[in-house]
Amino acid sequence: MANEKRIMGMKLIVPEGLRDLEIDSAIDYANELYEKDFEVYTTADSNIHRARAVLKIVMELQAIKGNQDSFLDKDIKKVDDLIKKIDKLGLSD
Repeated sequence: MANEKRIMGMKLIVPEGLRDLEIDSAIDYANELYEKDFEVYTTADSNIHRARAVLKIVMELQAIKGNQDSFLDKDIKKVDDLIKKIDKLGLSD
């Protein structure tokens, strides 16, 4: 059975099969950003507050995605360097 939740002031039907803890955590975070936007800005239109909260979440995801690529590159370089060092040791198979 699907669960009914509230996210950024709106009703949301969460489909079955999704992890409740992850859903609740994500909804709590979105609601936190949404409520903070009300504290900072005095805009009466809640859609503007929702848009700013979504924009902040998307920007965070982009930053994580960008950092992930650089982390992977660094890790690949480290592995390559280790392989070269091992090869120099001349160990037999």
